[in-house]
Amino acid sequence: MIDRPWKGIYTFLRSVLVGAAATIADLVVLALAVGFFGVSARAANVPALLAGVVIQFVGNRHWAFEAAHGRLRRQLVYFTLVEVGALLLNAIAYDLVARQTTLDAVGAVVVRLIVSAVVFLGFSFPLWRRVFYVPAPA
Repeated sequence: MIDRPWKGIYTFLRSVLVGAAATIADLVVLALAVGFFGVSARAANVPALLAGVVIQFVGNRHWAFEAAHGRLRRQLVYFTLVEVGALLLNAIAYDLVARQTTLDAVGAVVVRLIVSAVVFLGFSFPLWRRVFYVPAPA
């Protein structure tokens, strides 16, 4: 068992790793769509984000927050609400940059990384701590 002061750091680091896996999925979809299929960076934006969201939920629920024994429906509903907010924040911020310049595959990936990191740290992770909170058994 991890000492209580370290549990939050441990959870955060595991969530970062889950986020890295989700980001890789996001970036692969984005880079393939833009670089291989010739889709504009703006059009590839939302589908790429959605590819990572499934990894985020499963990884955070089962591994990072160890909340698999929590109420699935509650977690899904609140996670979906948080992710809709994160999706909107990511999409709006990414679009603001994409409007100002033409992004090639590398530029699209760099912008995605920066925007996603800011949204994760300032919005998603703090709210996921509430979404995946499971009271200790009595």
